[in-house]
Amino acid sequence: FRIELFAIVPDARHMAVGPSTNMLFVGTRKTSVYAVTDRNSDGIADEVKSFAPGLGFKVPNGVCWTKDGFLIVAEHNRVLNFPAAEFFYEGPDVAVIEVAAQGKLIPPEEESFNHGARTCRVSDDGKLYITLGQPFNVPAPEKAPLYNEWGIGGIISIKTDGTDRKV
Repeated sequence: FRIELFAIVPDARHMAVGPSTNMLFVGTRKTSVYAVTDRNSDGIADEVKSFAPGLGFKVPNGVCWTKDGFLIVAEHNRVLNFPAAEFFYEGPDVAVIEVAAQGKLIPPEEESFNHGARTCRVSDDGKLYITLGQPFNVPAPEKAPLYNEWGIGGIISIKTDGTDRKV
């Protein structure tokens, strides 16, 4: 077993390896998702490039893949689906499908910078699972009904087209 430096990615949080090309996509706690390539397969990244920089990401740390090769990016309060990320990552404009629009993942007034991390995973049946951390270390008791309704402090499932959300 050995560990070596592969790439330096600013503010890296979560990563997902592309199913077709073995490209690495890295989510951050800032405003960027990075595409990392190792074109000559020598185990050292040849390029670290900002992915879809024109989309204005906000804490896009959750990245995962669907079984058919679509990249999901779970942001602080938005979820995006990129059907061709592995193959069209180099241009500033990338095809994107909105799974959950900005402000629709959780109520905007419940956003918290320190507890906004999202992780995602797509199950074999195609459902997308996203963690929704608590906005506070100890939330006020009167927040419990709202948090239970939205799944805040838990995990939600949702289809990749944005329908059938469940806590």
